[in-house]
Amino acid sequence: GRGGGGGGGAGGAGGDAARTARLRDELRRRREAATARRDGAEAALREAVEGASRDELLSALELAHAALLVGDSSADGVGPRRGEGQGCRWMTREVLDAHVALAALAHAEDDEHDDRRRRAAMAQLCVRTESLGVDRSGRRYWALDRRAAAEGGG
Repeated sequence: GRGGGGGGGAGGAGGDAARTARLRDELRRRREAATARRDGAEAALREAVEGASRDELLSALELAHAALLVGDSSADGVGPRRGEGQGCRWMTREVLDAHVALAALAHAEDDEHDDRRRRAAMAQLCVRTESLGVDRSGRRYWALDRRAAAEGGG
């Protein structure tokens, strides 16, 4: 009774080898697909940073998250740890550059909005519109917009 089980073991070993080969091939395929996704996301990030378009940057950052170019070491075990159970957020250089470009774009948009508001406020006031000239001492003389002054702007 005991010796009869040996033949099945050889078939089982062959099945294990085939299963291991299939698993290895599947892991290789996944790794190659992940590498292609990462490469595509990194290229999109570089293009978006050069183009400095808000929509491009946001789209590229979504690709980066999908390609796992951003993470948390407590969840995925990649990157530095602060202490027991406390992970750190990590990202690739390309993702960091995209976040910096997005912040710079937001800052520039805020500055532009402030400038427009300031120009609109100045348009409501009586301001110097054209120089009449300069005297021999170097003093400039200006003509004021009399319509704005007559309407109560100054």
